[in-house]
Amino acid sequence: MAANYDFNMEVGNLFEITYNYTDSDGVPINLENHCIFFRWLTDTGVEYKFSSTENTTDYSLSGNSDGSIVFQIPARTNQAYSFVTATYDLETVGPLRLILVVENLSKD
Repeated sequence: MAANYDFNMEVGNLFEITYNYTDSDGVPINLENHCIFFRWLTDTGVEYKFSSTENTTDYSLSGNSDGSIVFQIPARTNQAYSFVTATYDLETVGPLRLILVVENLSKD
C-alpha cells in the first residue's frame, strides 16, 4: 500500500525514522529476513540510495521481527546534505530463499 509521509531532518543531528508494517488485521509483518531499500531524489537532482544489505557506518537501515523498519543517519553523514526537499521510495523484498539442487552423478 502506498502512503505519503513528510518528515524533517536537522542537519548536524542524528536522523531517525521508524515505519511499522502490519497486515490487514493489524498484525506486525516479520521483516527480519527481508531486504529493505530506501531511496530519495532531492530537489537538486541528487539521488541517494540506502540498503539493509549494505555494511556501512554512513547509515543504518533494518527490517525487524516486530514489523518495524528503522532508518538512521548519523549527524556526521547528514552534515554534507545540501538539499531542501526530497521525494523518497521505500521497498521491501524477501525473504529470499536459496534452493539447493543436488544431482547424484555416477559412472556405470
